[in-house]
Order: sequence, then C-alpha cells, then structure tokens
Amino acid sequence: METRPNKPTIPWGRFDRQVLGDRPDKTGRVAILKVHIRKIRMGEDVDPYDRIHRG
Repeated sequence: METRPNKPTIPWGRFDRQVLGDRPDKTGRVAILKVHIRKIRMGEDVDPYDRIHRG
C-alpha cells in the first residue's frame, strides 16, 4: 500500500509519487539555462550566466 505524505492536499494518481534528487551543480545549471534561453534574444551587454557564476 502506498502512502501519500499529505493526504488532503495530494490526490491519488499523477501526483502521488515523489522523486528525490540532488540540486544541479554549476555545469548542470548552465545546461538547464541554455535550454530555456536558446530562443530569447538578448542585448550584447547581457550575461545570462552571471548569476550562476556568482554563486
């Protein structure tokens, strides 16, 4: 029998499982950001990776 962590707020079905994982490192964060910004035009003075490299 499966248990839900908070029965009143999480219904059975699509959201009844939780997957745990570590946070991505800097390389992983850069790869994720590249996927999400590939179609966005930015100015030459914009560094989208600045926030990641600062920590």
